[in-house]
Amino acid sequence: MILGAVMGIVLGAYAYGVWNLRRWVAPLSVVYAFYVPVNLALFWYFQTGPDIPPLGFILVYLAFAVTGSIGTALYLAYHRDLLA
Repeated sequence: MILGAVMGIVLGAYAYGVWNLRRWVAPLSVVYAFYVPVNLALFWYFQTGPDIPPLGFILVYLAFAVTGSIGTALYLAYHRDLLA
């Protein structure tokens, strides 16, 4: 429960930093870009219940999540001059 609240605060700070183009958000975006695919892969690996989503849904969801997180990190890395 505490880890969930901490993660919510970190993601809130990440959203604030991206929205306002703060310089400190660039390293956080790289960490988040690594976190997203690892978290998704581990979640679906350990999900053993009968209500597992179909593989097509998992792959599409993974593609959107990975391109969104890595794309944001790449955008911030290539546009460092815009960061305040």
